[in-house]
Order: sequence, then structure tokens, then C-alpha cells
Amino acid sequence: MKKLDVKAMVVCAALIAAAIVCSRFLSINAWNLKIGFTFIPVFLAAYLYGPVGGALVGGVADLLGATLFPIGAYFPGFTLTCVLQGTVYGLLLNKKQTPIRILLAVGIVQLVLGLLLNTLWISILYGSSFGALLVTRVVQCLIMIPVEFIVIGMLSKMIVKNTKTGELTTIEADEDDGIFGLFGFIGLLPNSDLFQGIIDMENNYILTDDNMHTNIEGVFAAGDIRKKSLRQVVTAAADGAIAAMQAEKYIADLN
Repeated sequence: MKKLDVKAMVVCAALIAAAIVCSRFLSINAWNLKIGFTFIPVFLAAYLYGPVGGALVGGVADLLGATLFPIGAYFPGFTLTCVLQGTVYGLLLNKKQTPIRILLAVGIVQLVLGLLLNTLWISILYGSSFGALLVTRVVQCLIMIPVEFIVIGMLSKMIVKNTKTGELTTIEADEDDGIFGLFGFIGLLPNSDLFQGIIDMENNYILTDDNMHTNIEGVFAAGDIRKKSLRQVVTAAADGAIAAMQAEKYIADLN
């Protein structure tokens, strides 16, 4: 079981915030059904930090979410379910992912915790028939089991295809941190054809000065479409800030 150091606690705090957003704003909530992606932050915490991390994120997220953004009456049984969900993910999927383990974890979470335990909590909370609720909540399980299985599998590895050779390559998460990043490279050729013959360019990049002025008065360019030595998000954001201020100054001077 991995110790929750300061870095882990910061990551867990971010995952708690993500879980609250997913649960309260990005889920479909009905009286006895809930379909959404709250399981993703809980799974990530469990995958990275084991049962403790998963239980912590699941339980705290549910408790804070119910306090800050209440949806109906609060019942502690649902918080217990969230804690158990993170625990199950941590016990079965803490850097030990296989299709069988994923299916087992998802099955326990959805069938035992979601279908049986949460249905029990709803029946106690609203005084409804457990059997009648159980039938209606089967739909949620039929939707969420394949969704969770696919998404959790995608978060630990992916298969990419070389479009020229057809070769398939499997990229798996690093064993030390359990995650991997994906950076999309979309090419170096800017889509500047619209401005050809109107604004001065060099190799399809728009020419500007340090204040983002083009050769046309009142027209500014910012971001990777400019000719410059470094093209990254931070430089594009800086260009945008400069261009916005210069455009505001230009408009003010017109008055």
C-alpha cells in the first residue's frame, strides 16, 4: 500500500474536485438512477495510491459534494458505497490491471455496490420497495458496466496504429506512476490560406512586430500562426494577451 505523501495528497485533492464536478454537474441524475463518469477520478486515485487513496477520494468527494451541491436528501450510506468503491478499485486495480481484474472490479462496483447496496439505501431513504427499485436500476448497470470497463481499460494503455505500415503498437502506463500522457501533434503548416495576398507572410506564417501588429493597421496576429522561434501554449497565450492589449489601445486611440 503506497504511502500518501504531500504530493499524493495534492493529487488526491485535485481528483476529489474532479469527482465532485463529475458527480454534481456532469452526471444524469434521476430519482433512483445515476449515470456519469464520477468513477474515473476515484479509479485514478485507487490506481495510483491503492485502497486508501481510492477510499479517500470516493468518500470525501461524496461528502463534500452533498454538502456544497446537494441533490436531494443526504444519506451516509451512499458515502459508504463511494468509500467501498474506491477500496475495491484499489485492491484489484492498483497497478495490476488485466481485463479479468477490470471486469471483476467493475462487476463488484456495479452489481454489489451499485445495484444491491445503493438500492437498499434508496429503499430505506424513501421507504420504497427494494424489489421494485431493483428492477428499475438494472438499466443503470447495463449501461455503466461496459462504459466503466472500456474507460478504465483505456486509462492504463492504448493501442496505436501506424497508418502507413498498419503496424499496431501497445503503449502501457509506467509501473512507477501508473499513468501516461498523450500529446497530439497536428503538424507545422499553419492554416493561413485565408490571408494569402492580404497580409505579409513568410512560409505561410504571418509577419508581425513584437506587439503583434501586421502590415495592415488595426490587424493583429497571435499564436502559432505568427513567424517566431518557439511555438508552445505559453508563447501563444502571451501573444494573445499582447494582441488583446494592443487592439484595445488601437480602438481607444480611434476615439
